Amino acid sequence: MIKKSKEKFKVGLLNDTEEFKRAVSNLLQELQMKGPYAANLKPQEAIDIINQFLEQLDDLKSHELELRHGLNLFKIEQPPFKEIAIIEKVIIISLINYNCYFDLKLFILIPILGTMDSLV
Repeated sequence: MIKKSKEKFKVGLLNDTEEFKRAVSNLLQELQMKGPYAANLKPQEAIDIINQFLEQLDDLKSHELELRHGLNLFKIEQPPFKEIAIIEKVIIISLINYNCYFDLKLFILIPILGTMDSLV
């Protein structure tokens, strides 16, 4: 009975891993299609979009840890998901891009408006 339950859990875990791979792939495709790449996009809108993708990525990474713990019970090695690293890099580059916009805007405005203290 225990052996049957153990095997059922293992099969379910392997199926969950396949579903997880599809979810990661779908997020990458969605990021490529709906990411903050439009020229007419306002920086704050872009940051909001990036934050939404970041939340989804955090959820996936949490789920990945759960899957890895389960797979480790059966001594099944799962290589790191390359697409997660790609998603992270795209998000980081996007954040840097839009944060540079805000930094540049401040850099330009401070000499005009005065010190940072006068802005607060």
